[in-house]
Parts: sequence; C-alpha cells; structure tokens
Amino acid sequence: MATEQTLLEKFAELLTAKLDEQNAKFDSKLEEQMSKQNLEIKEQLERQNHRFQEMEKNLLETIELQEKELNSRIDIVDRRIDVVDRKMDNSLARVDEELDSVQDKMSKMKLSNEDLARRVTEVERRNNTSSGSIGGAPNIKAPRFDGTSSWTVFLRQFEAVAIHNGWSQEDKAAHLVASLLPPAADVLYGLSAPYAYSDLIGVLDGRYGEHRLAAAYRSQLKSRFQQSGETLQQYAAEIERLAHRAFAGLPLDHVRQEAGFAFIDGIRDGEIKKQLVLGSHRTLGEALEAAMRLEAAKMVAATTTSRIREVRLDEDRPPRKERRRYGAPECWECGVRGHLRVDCPRLKRGSPRAEGETAENE
Repeated sequence: MATEQTLLEKFAELLTAKLDEQNAKFDSKLEEQMSKQNLEIKEQLERQNHRFQEMEKNLLETIELQEKELNSRIDIVDRRIDVVDRKMDNSLARVDEELDSVQDKMSKMKLSNEDLARRVTEVERRNNTSSGSIGGAPNIKAPRFDGTSSWTVFLRQFEAVAIHNGWSQEDKAAHLVASLLPPAADVLYGLSAPYAYSDLIGVLDGRYGEHRLAAAYRSQLKSRFQQSGETLQQYAAEIERLAHRAFAGLPLDHVRQEAGFAFIDGIRDGEIKKQLVLGSHRTLGEALEAAMRLEAAKMVAATTTSRIREVRLDEDRPPRKERRRYGAPECWECGVRGHLRVDCPRLKRGSPRAEGETAENE
C-alpha cells in the first residue's frame, strides 16, 4: 500500500509538472501572438493616422487655395465695381453737362421760334395785303402738315403754292415752319435757327418719307381687298394711295401697273375679276374703267332678268277672283274650290247624283 501511494504521488507530481510545462508553453505562445497582433494593430493605427494627416494636409491646402482664389476674385470684382462707379460718375457728369447744354439750346430755340413766329406773322400779313408775283394773282395759303397725312402730297402742294406765290428760299423755310403742326413740328428741336429750307426738307423727309415705310405699304397693298359696300371708285382710290406710298420713287408707269394688278386681285365680284384677268388691262385707270363697264352691264342684265321673271309670273298668275280664293278647300262633289262637300249647292238642290248616293246609302 505504501508503495502504491508513493507511485501515485510521483505520478501526480509528474502530471502536475507536465501541466505546468504545457501551461507555460501556452502562455508564452499566447503572449507572442498577442504581441504580434498588438504590433499589427499599432502599425495599422499608425498608417491610418498617417493617412488622416495627409488628407487633413491636402484638405487644408485645398481650402487655402480656394480661399486665395476667392479673395483674388473678390479683389477683381471690387476693382471692376470701382471702375463702374467711376464711369457712372463720369457719365452722370456728362449727362448733367448735356442737360445743361440742351436746356440752353432749348431756351435759345424758344427765343428763335418767337422771333421766327414774329417774322412769319409779318410775312403772312405782308402776303395778305399784297398780290402774288405771277400774273398779279392773289396769294394762296400754304397747307398744314401734322405727320398723319402723306408727306409727298403735302410737299407737292407746298411747292406749288411757293411757285405760285413767288417765295424765295427764306420765305419757303419760314412758311414751312409755320405750316407744321404737332407732332410734326417736333422736328424743330433738332435744328437751330435760322432754318434752312433744304435742312427742313431733309429732316421731314427722313422722318415722314414714304420710302422708309415702303415695305409696310406693300404689305398693306397686297392684303387690301374690296370691302362689302365699297364702290369700285372708292376701292380704286384706296389702292392708288397705297401704291404711290409702296412704290415711292419708282416710275409712274410702274406704279400704275402695280396698282392695276392689286386692284384686280382684290375685287369681290368673281365674274368681274375673271373678265379683268382675261383682259389686257395694264394700269389702274384701264382696270377701273373696264370694271365699271362690266358692273353696269351686269346690273342691266340683272334688271332685265328680273323684269322678264315678273312678266312670266304675271302670265302664270290666276285672275283676281280666282286668286282671292286660291288655297281655299276644293269640293269633292262638284270639284269647285271655295266650299266643302257638305255645303255643296248641288247636294242642296237635290241633284240626281245626290239622290242616287242617298238611295245606295239606304
């Protein structure tokens, strides 16, 4: 028993020693692995820190560059604003100077206009008390122009009056100024007295000349048609007015031909238009004359046709007595209009036909 106990003790000691040795080895291996993991974790942390530091550095550098660029742009904008402010100040100064000069010119012009008005009044008074230079005929009063009527027509009228009255260039300038009404008279603001006749004509022609609105008048001429109730003469006059404005400056024959074409295109009556298109009418006057002849012939033909129709109706119309009873009921007994069978005189007189019908009924 003692020997077995001794063996067990020894075996326990050996087993304990073996376990201690295994534990020591396991602890050493565990410490070694933990140290390796700690080193790897430390290295990863260091790499992450290094990467974060680089990112932070790059971000700071980017922000700094953007800040510098923004500041430079702000400086550029500030400089431009300063330049604009200086230009605006200079422009305002120039505008003030120009306003002052315009006011001075307007005051001078007002005085000049007053002086010119006095001169025009004196000229008109002198012309009213004297006769013209051509054949001793009395002077003709110059027409008025406000910008709404035709400038070309007004100018021709004014030139005719000037020739008749024997005006000089200075007289023509004075009378032309006196003939202007607002808003056409506003052109005087751009001129300085004394007014030259050629300058007045140039300014007025530049503003109211038909040649500047030729395209608009051509469009109106192309779209102008004869209106309902508008006579051929009225329609032709309107076409002629638009043609002279649409083709201002061109030969008169060309204007008349274009007016004739437009006149034919816009006629309402299809039959008259067809006859004019088939004809050889070259001018507005020829087309108008032919259209009026066709219209008169058409009216005569329509009147004759209506009279023939009335005569035929009179022939087919029943006599007056029958006409009064036309539409009255027709008797089934005697066939005469004006009464019914129950009121037929033949039945009341006891005719053979009535008696036979009565017997059959019985």
